[in-house]
Amino acid sequence: MANNTTPKRVMAKLLHLSRPAKRVSNVVRTWLAMRSQKRRRNAGSGTPASPVITGLNLTESAGEPLYWFDVLVDFTFEQGSFPDGTIELYWSRGSQGWVENYVGAVSSNLRQLRHVRAFSDFENDDVRYWMRYRCGAGIVGPFGPVYQWYYCAP
Repeated sequence: MANNTTPKRVMAKLLHLSRPAKRVSNVVRTWLAMRSQKRRRNAGSGTPASPVITGLNLTESAGEPLYWFDVLVDFTFEQGSFPDGTIELYWSRGSQGWVENYVGAVSSNLRQLRHVRAFSDFENDDVRYWMRYRCGAGIVGPFGPVYQWYYCAP
């Protein structure tokens, strides 16, 4: 038989004293449930889609120096329920050992990005471009497929 050292009268008094805190616990419980529901709604959408480059176009760069070309990068992106963020563009060149370089970013609402003064009129090179979606530090999407092409100076 177990030896109970706390009398029943003291236990009843302790339970009676904890009842006013019940109102506070209901408020905390409600707040926690709403916070959890909000987190579930935000987390339920999974990973954002990756942007896909659909084409590249060369245009002459404006201003000095002469004989430089900009690259207009066209892409598609299914944003879904993710918040507005940025689309980041990266590139690498075969002549530079395929070292990854950050080009820039545009709003995720746009579908074209300009890479200013990407090539001169005096060079030929293999080039790779790829992109990803980012919204702050919290949501970073996967890189899209690499778009590779050979630039031949006109």
